[in-house]
Amino acid sequence: MQNSRSGVLGLTLLLVTSAACGDSSSQGGGGAGAGSNNGADGQGAGNTGGDGGAGANQGGDPTTGGNGGSGGIVEGCDMDVSNVPPGDDNCNLYLQNCPNPADTCEIEDSDPMTGFQPQTVCVNRTGLQGPGDNCNAADECQAHLTCVANACSPFCCPADPNSCLGGECAFDVDLVDKNKEPTGFWFKGCSYAASCDFFDPDTCDPDENCYLNGTGITACIPPSQVPELADGVSCDNLNDCLDSSICIGPTKAESVCRYHCQVGSSAQPGLGGCPNGQTCNTESFDTGFADIGFCDP
Repeated sequence: MQNSRSGVLGLTLLLVTSAACGDSSSQGGGGAGAGSNNGADGQGAGNTGGDGGAGANQGGDPTTGGNGGSGGIVEGCDMDVSNVPPGDDNCNLYLQNCPNPADTCEIEDSDPMTGFQPQTVCVNRTGLQGPGDNCNAADECQAHLTCVANACSPFCCPADPNSCLGGECAFDVDLVDKNKEPTGFWFKGCSYAASCDFFDPDTCDPDENCYLNGTGITACIPPSQVPELADGVSCDNLNDCLDSSICIGPTKAESVCRYHCQVGSSAQPGLGGCPNGQTCNTESFDTGFADIGFCDP
Protein backbone atom coordinates (compact mmCIF):
# COMPACT_ATOMS: atom_id res chain seq x y z
CA MET A 1 0.00 0.00 0.00
CA GLN A 2 2.03 3.01 1.15
CA ASN A 3 5.72 2.91 0.39
CA SER A 4 6.68 2.62 4.07
CA ARG A 5 4.80 -0.59 4.63
CA SER A 6 6.40 -3.97 4.48
CA GLY A 7 3.42 -5.83 3.07
CA VAL A 8 2.78 -5.80 -0.65
CA LEU A 9 -0.29 -6.72 -2.61
CA GLY A 10 -0.99 -9.39 -5.14
CA LEU A 11 -3.95 -8.68 -7.38
CA THR A 12 -6.71 -11.24 -7.82
CA LEU A 13 -9.15 -11.09 -10.65
CA LEU A 14 -12.57 -12.03 -9.47
CA LEU A 15 -13.62 -14.86 -11.77
CA VAL A 16 -16.38 -17.38 -11.45
CA THR A 17 -15.45 -20.81 -10.14
CA SER A 18 -16.33 -23.39 -12.76
CA ALA A 19 -18.73 -26.20 -12.11
CA ALA A 20 -16.87 -29.34 -13.13
CA CYS A 21 -18.78 -31.60 -15.42
CA GLY A 22 -17.97 -34.70 -17.37
CA ASP A 23 -15.16 -36.95 -16.17
CA SER A 24 -12.56 -36.39 -13.51
CA SER A 25 -10.40 -34.39 -15.93
CA SER A 26 -12.87 -31.50 -15.89
CA GLN A 27 -11.12 -28.34 -14.77
CA GLY A 28 -12.03 -25.11 -13.16
CA GLY A 29 -10.97 -21.74 -14.48
CA GLY A 30 -7.69 -20.00 -13.75
CA GLY A 31 -6.77 -16.64 -12.39
CA ALA A 32 -4.68 -13.84 -13.68
CA GLY A 33 -1.67 -12.60 -11.81
CA ALA A 34 -3.76 -12.78 -8.68
CA GLY A 35 -4.78 -16.51 -8.80
CA SER A 36 -5.94 -19.27 -11.08
CA ASN A 37 -9.50 -20.13 -12.11
CA ASN A 38 -10.05 -23.06 -9.89
CA GLY A 39 -11.97 -21.98 -6.85
CA ALA A 40 -8.78 -21.76 -4.86
CA ASP A 41 -7.31 -18.61 -3.46
CA GLY A 42 -7.25 -15.42 -5.16
CA GLN A 43 -4.63 -13.47 -10.28
CA GLY A 44 -1.51 -11.38 -11.23
CA ALA A 45 -2.75 -8.65 -13.38
CA GLY A 46 -0.60 -5.66 -13.22
CA ASN A 47 1.20 -3.99 -10.40
CA THR A 48 -0.05 -2.56 -7.17
CA GLY A 49 1.58 0.37 -5.51
CA GLY A 50 3.54 0.30 -2.32
CA ASP A 51 6.49 -1.96 -1.72
CA GLY A 52 6.35 -3.45 -5.16
CA GLY A 53 3.41 -4.79 -7.09
CA ALA A 54 2.66 -8.37 -7.73
CA GLY A 55 0.67 -9.88 -10.54
CA ALA A 56 -3.01 -10.40 -10.02
CA ASN A 57 -3.98 -13.69 -8.44
CA GLN A 58 -7.32 -14.82 -9.53
CA GLY A 59 -9.27 -17.01 -7.29
CA GLY A 60 -12.31 -18.67 -6.00
CA ASP A 61 -14.35 -18.08 -2.92
CA PRO A 62 -12.73 -15.32 -0.88
CA THR A 63 -15.02 -16.06 2.02
CA THR A 64 -13.17 -19.28 2.77
CA GLY A 65 -9.57 -19.71 3.84
CA GLY A 66 -7.32 -16.86 4.82
CA ASN A 67 -6.70 -15.59 8.27
CA GLY A 68 -10.17 -14.54 9.23
CA GLY A 69 -10.67 -10.89 9.98
CA SER A 70 -13.66 -8.65 10.42
CA GLY A 71 -14.09 -6.92 7.07
CA GLY A 72 -17.11 -9.04 6.30
CA ILE A 73 -20.59 -8.05 5.17
CA VAL A 74 -21.32 -4.41 5.95
CA GLU A 75 -24.13 -1.92 5.54
CA GLY A 76 -24.85 -1.26 1.87
CA CYS A 77 -23.13 -4.44 0.69
CA ASP A 78 -24.49 -7.97 1.09
CA MET A 79 -21.14 -9.56 0.22
CA ASP A 80 -17.79 -9.89 1.97
CA VAL A 81 -15.57 -7.01 0.89
CA SER A 82 -12.40 -7.82 2.87
CA ASN A 83 -11.06 -9.97 5.69
CA VAL A 84 -8.52 -7.41 6.94
CA PRO A 85 -9.24 -6.83 10.66
CA PRO A 86 -9.84 -3.32 11.98
CA GLY A 87 -7.15 -1.53 13.95
CA ASP A 88 -7.58 1.02 16.73
CA ASP A 89 -9.47 3.37 14.39
CA ASN A 90 -12.07 0.63 13.79
CA CYS A 91 -12.65 1.82 10.23
CA ASN A 92 -14.10 -0.17 7.34
CA LEU A 93 -12.46 -0.15 3.91
CA TYR A 94 -15.72 -0.13 1.94
CA LEU A 95 -17.64 2.29 4.17
CA GLN A 96 -14.65 4.67 4.56
CA ASN A 97 -16.01 5.67 7.95
CA CYS A 98 -13.01 7.30 9.63
CA PRO A 99 -13.83 9.71 12.48
CA ASN A 100 -12.42 12.48 10.30
CA PRO A 101 -14.38 12.17 7.02
CA ALA A 102 -11.42 13.60 5.10
CA ASP A 103 -9.20 10.66 6.13
CA THR A 104 -8.86 7.39 4.21
CA CYS A 105 -9.41 3.97 5.73
CA GLU A 106 -6.36 2.09 4.48
CA ILE A 107 -4.31 -1.03 5.28
CA GLU A 108 -1.06 -1.01 7.22
CA ASP A 109 1.22 -3.62 8.73
CA SER A 110 0.64 -3.67 12.49
CA ASP A 111 3.64 -5.91 13.20
CA PRO A 112 6.43 -5.22 10.68
CA MET A 113 9.17 -6.56 12.95
CA THR A 114 7.89 -10.11 13.37
CA GLY A 115 5.68 -10.67 10.36
CA PHE A 116 2.99 -9.20 8.17
CA GLN A 117 -0.17 -8.53 10.19
CA PRO A 118 -2.43 -6.17 8.25
CA GLN A 119 -5.10 -4.00 9.85
CA THR A 120 -7.23 -1.07 8.76
CA VAL A 121 -6.15 2.39 9.86
CA CYS A 122 -7.20 5.98 9.13
CA VAL A 123 -4.60 8.00 7.22
CA ASN A 124 -4.47 11.46 5.66
CA ARG A 125 -4.41 11.13 1.88
CA THR A 126 -3.52 14.19 -0.22
CA GLY A 127 -2.90 12.65 -3.64
CA LEU A 128 -4.34 14.17 -6.80
CA GLN A 129 -5.21 11.10 -8.89
CA GLY A 130 -8.91 10.21 -9.10
CA PRO A 131 -10.74 6.92 -9.76
CA GLY A 132 -9.21 5.11 -12.73
CA ASP A 133 -6.23 7.48 -12.97
CA ASN A 134 -2.74 6.00 -13.21
CA CYS A 135 -0.79 5.42 -10.01
CA ASN A 136 2.28 3.63 -8.71
CA ALA A 137 1.47 3.97 -5.01
CA ALA A 138 -1.62 4.65 -2.92
CA ASP A 139 -0.25 8.02 -1.75
CA GLU A 140 -0.72 9.34 -5.28
CA CYS A 141 -4.50 8.82 -5.07
CA GLN A 142 -7.20 11.05 -3.67
CA ALA A 143 -8.85 10.44 -0.32
CA HIS A 144 -10.81 7.16 0.05
CA LEU A 145 -8.87 5.52 -2.81
CA THR A 146 -5.96 3.08 -3.03
CA CYS A 147 -3.77 1.89 -5.92
CA VAL A 148 -4.82 -1.34 -7.65
CA ALA A 149 -3.28 -2.55 -10.93
CA ASN A 150 -1.74 0.90 -11.50
CA ALA A 151 -5.10 2.66 -11.19
CA CYS A 152 -6.57 4.58 -8.27
CA SER A 153 -9.48 2.53 -6.98
CA PRO A 154 -12.09 2.63 -4.23
CA PHE A 155 -12.41 -0.36 -1.93
CA CYS A 156 -15.47 -1.78 -3.66
CA CYS A 157 -18.44 -4.12 -3.35
CA PRO A 158 -19.60 -6.19 -6.37
CA ALA A 159 -23.20 -5.81 -5.20
CA ASP A 160 -22.92 -2.01 -5.31
CA PRO A 161 -22.85 -0.94 -8.99
CA ASN A 162 -21.71 2.56 -8.03
CA SER A 163 -18.83 1.60 -5.77
CA CYS A 164 -16.19 1.75 -8.53
CA LEU A 165 -17.20 5.15 -9.90
CA GLY A 166 -17.04 4.09 -13.54
CA GLY A 167 -15.01 0.91 -13.14
CA GLU A 168 -15.93 -2.66 -12.34
CA CYS A 169 -15.51 -4.42 -8.98
CA ALA A 170 -13.60 -7.28 -10.59
CA PHE A 171 -10.49 -7.77 -8.47
CA ASP A 172 -9.79 -9.69 -5.30
CA VAL A 173 -6.58 -8.05 -4.13
CA ASP A 174 -4.54 -10.59 -2.16
CA LEU A 175 -2.07 -9.18 0.35
CA VAL A 176 1.37 -10.76 0.26
CA ASP A 177 4.29 -10.27 2.60
CA LYS A 178 7.66 -8.68 1.80
CA ASN A 179 8.75 -11.97 0.26
CA LYS A 180 5.62 -11.93 -1.94
CA GLU A 181 4.20 -14.93 -0.13
CA PRO A 182 0.40 -15.04 0.28
CA THR A 183 -0.91 -14.03 3.69
CA GLY A 184 -4.54 -15.06 3.24
CA PHE A 185 -5.77 -11.46 3.64
CA TRP A 186 -7.60 -9.72 0.79
CA PHE A 187 -9.90 -6.90 -0.24
CA LYS A 188 -11.97 -6.10 -3.31
CA GLY A 189 -10.76 -3.53 -5.83
CA CYS A 190 -11.86 -2.01 -9.11
CA SER A 191 -10.79 -2.69 -12.68
CA TYR A 192 -10.66 0.15 -15.18
CA ALA A 193 -8.99 -1.93 -17.89
CA ALA A 194 -10.13 -1.61 -21.50
CA SER A 195 -12.00 -4.55 -22.99
CA CYS A 196 -10.38 -6.52 -25.79
CA ASP A 197 -10.91 -9.23 -28.42
CA PHE A 198 -9.34 -12.65 -28.02
CA PHE A 199 -7.04 -13.81 -30.83
CA ASP A 200 -6.37 -10.26 -32.09
CA PRO A 201 -2.69 -9.36 -31.47
CA ASP A 202 -3.48 -5.66 -31.97
CA THR A 203 -6.44 -5.43 -29.60
CA CYS A 204 -4.36 -4.18 -26.63
CA ASP A 205 -1.42 -1.85 -26.19
CA PRO A 206 1.98 -3.48 -26.91
CA ASP A 207 2.74 -3.95 -23.20
CA GLU A 208 -0.60 -5.63 -22.44
CA ASN A 209 -2.31 -8.94 -23.19
CA CYS A 210 -5.98 -9.84 -23.57
CA TYR A 211 -7.19 -11.91 -20.61
CA LEU A 212 -10.52 -13.13 -19.28
CA ASN A 213 -11.62 -10.68 -16.57
CA GLY A 214 -14.80 -12.43 -15.50
CA THR A 215 -17.54 -14.43 -17.20
CA GLY A 216 -18.10 -12.77 -20.57
CA ILE A 217 -15.63 -9.99 -19.77
CA THR A 218 -12.18 -9.44 -21.27
CA ALA A 219 -9.55 -6.87 -20.28
CA CYS A 220 -6.21 -5.57 -21.48
CA ILE A 221 -3.82 -6.30 -18.59
CA PRO A 222 -0.01 -6.17 -18.39
CA PRO A 223 1.58 -9.62 -18.04
CA SER A 224 3.00 -10.39 -14.60
CA GLN A 225 6.35 -11.25 -16.19
CA VAL A 226 8.15 -11.06 -19.53
CA PRO A 227 8.48 -13.41 -21.23
CA GLU A 228 5.18 -14.94 -20.22
CA LEU A 229 4.88 -18.60 -19.28
CA ALA A 230 4.38 -21.01 -22.18
CA ASP A 231 1.49 -23.39 -22.73
CA GLY A 232 1.46 -26.24 -20.19
CA VAL A 233 3.75 -24.51 -17.67
CA SER A 234 2.63 -24.33 -14.04
CA CYS A 235 1.20 -20.91 -13.16
CA ASP A 236 -0.24 -18.97 -10.24
CA ASN A 237 -1.88 -16.08 -12.06
CA LEU A 238 -3.82 -15.62 -15.27
CA ASN A 239 -1.46 -12.93 -16.49
CA ASP A 240 1.50 -15.24 -15.94
CA CYS A 241 0.42 -16.71 -19.29
CA LEU A 242 0.55 -15.66 -22.93
CA ASP A 243 -1.93 -13.40 -24.70
CA SER A 244 -5.38 -15.02 -25.09
CA SER A 245 -4.44 -17.68 -22.54
CA ILE A 246 -5.72 -18.73 -19.14
CA CYS A 247 -4.21 -20.19 -15.95
CA ILE A 248 -6.45 -23.17 -15.29
CA GLY A 249 -6.55 -26.40 -13.33
CA PRO A 250 -8.54 -28.52 -10.89
CA THR A 251 -6.75 -26.78 -8.01
CA LYS A 252 -4.51 -23.76 -7.70
CA ALA A 253 -1.47 -26.00 -7.17
CA GLU A 254 -2.25 -27.92 -10.36
CA SER A 255 -2.99 -24.92 -12.58
CA VAL A 256 -1.14 -24.53 -15.88
CA CYS A 257 -1.25 -22.07 -18.77
CA ARG A 258 -3.59 -23.07 -21.60
CA TYR A 259 -4.54 -21.22 -24.77
CA HIS A 260 -8.06 -19.99 -25.25
CA CYS A 261 -9.60 -21.40 -28.42
CA GLN A 262 -12.59 -21.12 -30.73
CA VAL A 263 -14.47 -24.28 -31.60
CA GLY A 264 -13.67 -25.40 -35.14
CA SER A 265 -10.76 -23.00 -35.64
CA SER A 266 -7.72 -24.23 -37.55
CA ALA A 267 -5.68 -21.12 -36.71
CA GLN A 268 -2.41 -21.21 -34.84
CA PRO A 269 -2.45 -21.54 -31.02
CA GLY A 270 -3.07 -18.10 -29.58
CA LEU A 271 -5.10 -17.09 -32.61
CA GLY A 272 -8.03 -19.40 -31.93
CA GLY A 273 -6.63 -22.85 -32.64
CA CYS A 274 -5.05 -25.46 -30.34
CA PRO A 275 -1.66 -27.18 -30.30
CA ASN A 276 -1.47 -30.64 -31.84
CA GLY A 277 -3.09 -33.24 -29.62
CA GLN A 278 -5.32 -30.73 -27.79
CA THR A 279 -9.01 -30.03 -28.30
CA CYS A 280 -11.14 -26.99 -27.58
CA ASN A 281 -12.95 -27.63 -24.29
CA THR A 282 -16.04 -25.45 -23.77
CA GLU A 283 -17.75 -27.74 -21.25
CA SER A 284 -15.57 -27.64 -18.14
CA PHE A 285 -15.37 -23.88 -17.75
CA ASP A 286 -17.78 -21.17 -18.89
CA THR A 287 -15.91 -18.25 -20.41
CA GLY A 288 -19.16 -16.45 -21.12
CA PHE A 289 -18.42 -16.42 -24.84
CA ALA A 290 -20.15 -18.77 -27.29
CA ASP A 291 -17.79 -21.37 -28.79
CA ILE A 292 -14.74 -20.06 -26.87
CA GLY A 293 -13.06 -22.36 -24.37
CA PHE A 294 -9.54 -23.51 -23.55
CA CYS A 295 -7.23 -26.02 -25.21
CA ASP A 296 -7.36 -29.29 -23.30
CA PRO A 297 -4.83 -32.13 -23.82
